[in-house]
Formats: sequence, C-alpha cells, structure tokens
Amino acid sequence: MNKKHAIFVLISGGLAQDVFNIPADVEIHVIDYDVGDQSDADRIAVSPLDGEPCCISIFSV
Repeated sequence: MNKKHAIFVLISGGLAQDVFNIPADVEIHVIDYDVGDQSDADRIAVSPLDGEPCCISIFSV
C-alpha cells in the first residue's frame, strides 16, 4: 500500500467543518491550535509541525 501525501492546514480561531474532493492519494491534516478551553481533553495532541498542543482532524477517502 502506498503512503498518502499529507497536506497540513492550520486553523486558529475557526472551525473546519469538512473537506471535499480529496484525491485518493492525499490526506488533509487540519491542525487547530485553539485548545485552551478544550473540554474534550482526549482530543488534544502534539502538533507534528512544532510540538505545540493542538487538535488534529484527518480527512481522506
């Protein structure tokens, strides 16, 4: 199986609802740094870009 190409999208002060028309060999990694008031602490991860706390959503087909 081939590894998918990752595209990183940074969000600050917004909310990604969905991503459409993603090619089969691409994953979209949405990184949201607004985690200060995150009530769902188990969703907080370490950013692969800079090691800071964030929430990551991954979209692919």
